[in-house]
Amino acid sequence: VSVPAGLDSAELYAACDNDMTVWLDGKRLFTHGEWTQPVLTNVKSALGEGEHRLAIRARNSGGPAGLYVELRLRDADGVESVLGSGAGWVCTDAEPDGFEAADYTPGDGWREPIFLGPMGTSPWGSLGAGQGPPREGATPGDELELPDGFEAELLYSVPKASQGSWVSMTFDGQGRIIASDQYGSLYRVSLPAVGELGVEVESLEVEAASAQGMLWAYDSLYVVENSGNSGLWRLRDLDGDDQFESVERMVDFQGSGEHGPHAILEGPEGDWLYLIAGNHVELPDYVEESRVPRVWAEDLLLERRPDPNGHATGRMAPGGWVARFRPDGTEWELIACGLRNAYDIAFNPVGDLFTFDADMEWDIGLPWYRPTRVNHLVSGADFGWRYGSGKWPAYFADSLPASVDIGLSSPTGIVFGTRARFPRRWQDALYVQDWSYGTIYAVHLEPDGASYTGSFEPFVVGRPLPVTDMDVGPDGAMYFTVGGRRTQSGLYRVSWTGELDTDESERPVEPSERRVRELLEVLHGHEHPRVIDAAFRYLGHEDRFVRHAARTALEHQDADSFADRALHGEDEERAVVNALIALVRTGPESVGAQVLERIERMQYEGWEAEPLLELLRLYQLSFTRTGRPAAGVRARLGARLAGLYPPPDPRANKELCRLLVYLEEPGVVAATLPYLDHDTPEERLYYAWQLRHVARGWTRAQSLEYFAWIDGALAELRGGHSFGKYLQGMREDALALLDAETLAAVEEARANSAAEARPASMREPRPFVRAWTMAELEPLLEGLTAERDLARGRELYAATSCFDCHRFAGEGGGPGMDLTGAGGRFSGRDLLEALLEPSATISDQYQDTAIVLADDSFLVGRIESEDEGWLVLNEAPHGERSHEIALEDIVERAPHPVSRMPAGL
Repeated sequence: VSVPAGLDSAELYAACDNDMTVWLDGKRLFTHGEWTQPVLTNVKSALGEGEHRLAIRARNSGGPAGLYVELRLRDADGVESVLGSGAGWVCTDAEPDGFEAADYTPGDGWREPIFLGPMGTSPWGSLGAGQGPPREGATPGDELELPDGFEAELLYSVPKASQGSWVSMTFDGQGRIIASDQYGSLYRVSLPAVGELGVEVESLEVEAASAQGMLWAYDSLYVVENSGNSGLWRLRDLDGDDQFESVERMVDFQGSGEHGPHAILEGPEGDWLYLIAGNHVELPDYVEESRVPRVWAEDLLLERRPDPNGHATGRMAPGGWVARFRPDGTEWELIACGLRNAYDIAFNPVGDLFTFDADMEWDIGLPWYRPTRVNHLVSGADFGWRYGSGKWPAYFADSLPASVDIGLSSPTGIVFGTRARFPRRWQDALYVQDWSYGTIYAVHLEPDGASYTGSFEPFVVGRPLPVTDMDVGPDGAMYFTVGGRRTQSGLYRVSWTGELDTDESERPVEPSERRVRELLEVLHGHEHPRVIDAAFRYLGHEDRFVRHAARTALEHQDADSFADRALHGEDEERAVVNALIALVRTGPESVGAQVLERIERMQYEGWEAEPLLELLRLYQLSFTRTGRPAAGVRARLGARLAGLYPPPDPRANKELCRLLVYLEEPGVVAATLPYLDHDTPEERLYYAWQLRHVARGWTRAQSLEYFAWIDGALAELRGGHSFGKYLQGMREDALALLDAETLAAVEEARANSAAEARPASMREPRPFVRAWTMAELEPLLEGLTAERDLARGRELYAATSCFDCHRFAGEGGGPGMDLTGAGGRFSGRDLLEALLEPSATISDQYQDTAIVLADDSFLVGRIESEDEGWLVLNEAPHGERSHEIALEDIVERAPHPVSRMPAGL
């Protein structure tokens, strides 16, 4: 290939039936194995003026064989030229050594290829060659949005058919990337220098696979396999041949899937590794040490409802967890828990640990939903994930708040920019990936007492860009992967192109509270009388994270050793409250009466919001841990607390409502009903949700008002995937408490009201026409433009019943995933494939279960709940029928391989 000077652009376009590897001047550009998806890649940086050598290894897997290549050049004057696969090419059936090298000279055995005809020749068709070809699925780097001064390169578009979809990566000891397919093998990637093209990819033939966490440390590759055979592997090269002879399975995990075991990280203290797991992984028995006091419980004052779509039902505390262990797989210690499904962890330069965790997006709009958040994983923390409606608010005294709330997103990889060759501001940032919306955020954390607060901004944005993992390379650039759920995968590099600043200003002085927290955390897990003195000194500290560290240290002591001091020996009431929290969490039920007596001696009327919230949580914990007080005690406590209702702080108001409902305070209905017209839908729902527990104290008019509000909420309010079913469950709970006459009046009032409107999106489905195929519809992708008729698209989305199962932009909802951000993580081809072949990839979050019973009957559906020997199954396709099944009658159960979504449109 002869290239003129002054190139403005250079693109290589190629398609091969069935797969090809392409080299330019001896450097590998890509490997590709899907002939229906031609590759379009930018090669300008690799083409200077003069002669260049293009080499291709092409293979056919049966049927017609063909190869098409175009090199499209445009000079500074806009003059275009195309160099194609025609005259001048040579080929051979053999694979000579070094044939791809820039200086290789073809000799004997090389011949002119067979020319089949111009682009468009049967049976392949045009493949879009004349209409602006569809590029390979991974979005080009120059189409990504980054801050000024940064540049993104797409280094490698992963051939989906042969190398899968990459979700995890790490750098090995030689600066190469090791990446893992979500459902398959590991791959080793040798990288080009910054600004150059061409990567070398080799498959690692090892037993460990399907990694959702990898780490190179101690001359070993640690692999967290997340599959039906989840476990932790250690791979070592013992003889220096650059292959792994030693493949050791260190431990097993009970639990897998997208909420399974995830990232692994080297600790800053040396000789420790850290691992994070989602809430579908049981805490292993070999985790013998724990910085979290082993007294975790659900601690829910009022009965919760499980997720009506069955997610994580019965998954009890401690939920998702982080533990550390020695490099040889011994001495496991629990660090923190109460997470949902954080995927990755990262240490900042001073050794503080962070993660990026998502609450249940199906709960959006419900009062217990918490935004996706960056959490500071301090020693002994429980971040309060509980299944169903049981999630703790961040202000609970026995939990901790987030450092930064990000909002709706799907967390994957995170990394600090500490080792990056970036300007100071960007080097100090924590980078977090959002798979759903195709964004990498830069989180700017600032010390705030013993913990952190901060802000965030987009750093890399693309459509589609389903980011999965990232790390900083030895060259100071940031590398990240995209993929997941068998979508098109790719490997990218982000580099700073400008001058590095010479900011010599000192970083913020470490707050004294952080040092106090660290000293207290050293005591976690140790039992000694001197620990008690140290803990009591800080139980009333103004910093919440210091108080948490002190209470956690106290909870590692025997309750008898500090009970008398908590009950009688302290005067500072905030310290007393936190000491009593520790006592009811660790002590016997018999301390309950003494704790309530001590609380009653406090003059807490007029307390500020934060101490009052701790007191109200103490009341709750005393009831959940030591039992329900007698009726007379409940009446006395209820009367006193009712005198505070409402307090100035809305959080305290919510917890007072919860307590007054539990205590059966007679005036709670009349005092709470006005809140059904309160500020936000979430607040209104909160109070309605609490009132569903109240059996007595209603007038007929109040009951009619309450159920009219619920019926209006069902018709008008919208939320996440489980929103409507939770509201329906709230109504059912409240109806179950009515007497016959009131029940009849409520149902009559509902019948007399306007019929509950079904959204337009849920009306007449269109008739079946045909089962469409990829071959028929994929060519139409080439003609899509930004001027599409989106209103017509919405009509068809409704007419084909998509709204019945999927939520989009606040409408619809059911058993399927929310599609609002689908364009940020899926290419057009990915979306079309999911529409036509939905069973090809089914996320475990949306997969039905097939059950065979002892009488040979067969049921398929979503498991809603399971306990006490029984299982409730919502039958597919739309969960319209529920079955209660005795566990002893189940012969077999397994994930159902067929999606609820109909194939072929």
